[in-house]
Amino acid sequence: MEKSRHRIASLDGLRAVSISMVVVGHIFGRSLAHYHANWFEEYLGWLSHYPTFGVDVFFVISGFLITLLLLKEREKTGTISLPNFYVRRAYRILPAAYVVTLLIAVVWHNRVPLRDVLCSLLYVQNFNPNPSWSLGHMWSLAVEEQFYLLWPFLLNRFFRYRYRVVIAAMVMAPVFRAVFGHVGWHHAEATWFPCAMDALATGCLLALLIMEKDINWAAYDRWFLLVLGATLALPQFSYPSGLQPLVILSLQNLGIAFCIQHCIRKKYWILNQTPVVWIGVLSYSIYLCQMPFFQIRDTNVFERLPLNLVCVFAAAIACHYLVERPFLRLRERRARQANMVVESAG
Repeated sequence: MEKSRHRIASLDGLRAVSISMVVVGHIFGRSLAHYHANWFEEYLGWLSHYPTFGVDVFFVISGFLITLLLLKEREKTGTISLPNFYVRRAYRILPAAYVVTLLIAVVWHNRVPLRDVLCSLLYVQNFNPNPSWSLGHMWSLAVEEQFYLLWPFLLNRFFRYRYRVVIAAMVMAPVFRAVFGHVGWHHAEATWFPCAMDALATGCLLALLIMEKDINWAAYDRWFLLVLGATLALPQFSYPSGLQPLVILSLQNLGIAFCIQHCIRKKYWILNQTPVVWIGVLSYSIYLCQMPFFQIRDTNVFERLPLNLVCVFAAAIACHYLVERPFLRLRERRARQANMVVESAG
């Protein structure tokens, strides 16, 4: 993730925790599956439940951070520059995603149909009903990109109704999930934007409350461990039909948001240590690169533990330092040049 002189404490550490959930979940859900180990099923099988939970944490963080940046821009300038926002997001998101997508399409061409490549490049993978494993994770990037397209416009155009817009998204998403699940559209229930938007909206609501409301968050600190434990426990249990999409995921998102605001304020030591922050900075590249190396049918040594983990981190480091960072520097150079033009005109 991008660096800033005003980096929010613990946020990269939380990203590191999130990407660790995704990777560890895929290790225990995919890489160890072919061992058919009874001890794994009995004692560690619960770890395979957390990749989607880790993605939900990313969604809440994304909604929170984007809204915070937009509110600060509006507070400073009186408006939100949509072209500037979209250009900055394009520099941040597109180069690494396009490079990784095209490399996966070439290296794993026998596993990835052209449809999946096009859906990934166009950011509509979440609407693809049967994506291949190697590019299936691009559904979450599609959801985020659709959020980037919609939310800044809505916030700018309907600012006085911002709380209504956010709460409407939080209320309607569980309804969409329940309806799609009831009619058997389980892919739509899991990945379509209307069904996933409440995690992002919960992060947006957190940013609105922190920026605009005088809330004594410290008064709720005594509930942190209880909320954290309950939130982490929610993915572990089976619920009666309808309860999971209608209630449980909403409670999970609220619990994630509560934990985010607590960790940002408390600035826990472990979340702000250099190695942890570095993993958080790499988290986007790790997420992009990890899927092809976690195959159930490990056809080569690079898809078997522990070498597949080495490959994931090597690919992520290369992606971050050779693609992400150069484009972020290019973005900052463009911003400085634009500021110089404005200053000279003034």
